[in-house]
Amino acid sequence: MVVESARHRLTRLRLPEEAVTVPDVAHRTRREATEVAPGRLRLDVIFQAPPGQKPDTRYGPSTRLLVSSTPPELLRSGEGAGTDPSRALELDPAVPEGVLHVSAMAASCDDDPSNEYPACHVHQQDWGVPVRLTEAGSDRLPLVPAGMDA
Repeated sequence: MVVESARHRLTRLRLPEEAVTVPDVAHRTRREATEVAPGRLRLDVIFQAPPGQKPDTRYGPSTRLLVSSTPPELLRSGEGAGTDPSRALELDPAVPEGVLHVSAMAASCDDDPSNEYPACHVHQQDWGVPVRLTEAGSDRLPLVPAGMDA
């Protein structure tokens, strides 16, 4: 379907068969396993509002964080939803590797107090972080939506 906004209508397009055929191999980005220490792991999602915007705290916290793992036994504690972008996780040393699933959302608005109706935005990023537990691994996992850990 194509939206023809100037004509206020939807138009159905016929696509050639090769355009709608699903290929046998899906495109995936594979991330190397991050080595982390067993036990306590500090998860930090570092969100900075884009230039000209500020976190939108008019109706409460501007962030939301959801954490889970595969297998579920990887996390002894720290899973679930909350508003703090940092969280202490407890990893089970008996589970040598797995994937941490992290979903972060943050709201921001224009940072101009004279603007009576600021434009607001919701930013979201999801990560599937493969982890391998090693004694020499890090005790902190920083995740930065579209940016760098400063």
